[in-house]
Amino acid sequence: MAPTDRNEVVWYYRLGEQTLGPVAWAEIEELTADTIDARDLLVARGGDQTWRAAAEALEEFPELAGAAPPVGAEDVGWMMEDDARPAAALKERPRPTVHAPRAIPAAGMAPEHGLGRWLSQGWEMVGGDLGTFILGMLLAGLISLVTVGICAPPMQAGVVLLALRRFRGEQVSAGTVLEGFQFFLPAWGFTLLVLLVTVVLTAPLSVLATLLTQRGGDVQQVLLLSRLSDVWSQIVGLAIAAAMFYTMALIVDRGAGVFEAISASWQKTSKEFLSYVGMALVLQIIAAAGLLACIVGVLVTAPLVVCAQIAAYMYHFRDQ
Repeated sequence: MAPTDRNEVVWYYRLGEQTLGPVAWAEIEELTADTIDARDLLVARGGDQTWRAAAEALEEFPELAGAAPPVGAEDVGWMMEDDARPAAALKERPRPTVHAPRAIPAAGMAPEHGLGRWLSQGWEMVGGDLGTFILGMLLAGLISLVTVGICAPPMQAGVVLLALRRFRGEQVSAGTVLEGFQFFLPAWGFTLLVLLVTVVLTAPLSVLATLLTQRGGDVQQVLLLSRLSDVWSQIVGLAIAAAMFYTMALIVDRGAGVFEAISASWQKTSKEFLSYVGMALVLQIIAAAGLLACIVGVLVTAPLVVCAQIAAYMYHFRDQ
């Protein structure tokens, strides 16, 4: 139900990892006027199912932008009934109390910032529905294996869809990954484009090393060139992963075309490119750790990596 009184103390807001409130909308208004952009401050009423930007709340409930009554005016009637209350009390404003994160009951999760928080939310998503994610990964892997990799890209899209719905608190099951087939063409288009760019950027060193070997080149030179080729391939892989960090999520969540999704992802990641390279490296290490844990661990680390990416996606694209 839309709020009709901007002075009703029912609003909560997020600052860092804290949930503050309840406060009147005037408190939110002061914050967005002096401290935080209204597009970045997440707010919700007690009982709301999701958080939204303060700017979105104003668009949905324009009555919140009305002129506020004088401070304490709502207390005058009370004072007339009880003259014992000191007049200074009229100037007092209720101060927000600190609650644990996500104090407002909600089906989904509140977008948060930082790699540590994204990994934490990713683990919360996977750990809270571990059986579903493990079965989903097994199903996606089996279908990819049986089809000799033909269905691997849409299965990847299916895992992304599973993570998106889990973040939003929607109903999920292992079968959710099968819905990735609806993204068959864009998922394959994205995969082929990544392969093409990778080959174009890494092939020259590999070809040169092969030619030196065939022509009986110096062994040390061939070994050095081979090592350089391996290192360069790793660098290229990380750069591509960073640049296209949000591409698959944009394809699945918004139905964006491949180039549209890549462009939107690059607009975000290019501003902090080295940070995203670091994030891609950390996520690769986590995924590799699953392979080292008797391979079975990948059933946990692989969805964890995807869920961490989705947590980052929901923070950066929540108001677009």
